[in-house]
Amino acid sequence: MSTHRESANALAMIGFMTLLASLDFAGTMLAKEWSVHRAPWQLAGGATAFLALFGVLVFGLRYAEMSVLTLGWIVMLQLGLIALDRSRYGIHLSVGGWVAVIAILVLQGYLLLGNATRVD
Repeated sequence: MSTHRESANALAMIGFMTLLASLDFAGTMLAKEWSVHRAPWQLAGGATAFLALFGVLVFGLRYAEMSVLTLGWIVMLQLGLIALDRSRYGIHLSVGGWVAVIAILVLQGYLLLGNATRVD
C-alpha cells in the first residue's frame, strides 16, 4: 500500500509543480502586457494569478518538500519561457546556451538531491 501512496504523492507533486509554473507564467505574461498596454483587466488578472500561486504553493507543501517543489516549478517555468521566446519572439539559443541550460538544470538537481541529508 505504501507504493500506491508514494506514487499518488509523486503525481500530486508533479501536478503542483505544473500548476505553479502555469500560474507564474500567466501572471508574468499579464504583468508584461499590462506594462505595455495598461489594460486594467491585465493588472487584475496578473494579481489574481499570483495570489492563486501563493495558495497553490501553501497547499502543495503538504505533499512535497519546499526545495523539491520549488525546483520543479522553476524548471518547468524556465522551459516554458524558452519555448515562448522561440515561438513568439524568434529568439534562438546557441549550442553554448543549450549546454548552459542543461548544466544549470543538472547542477540544481545535484544541489537539491545529490547531497540530501535530513537533520532532525
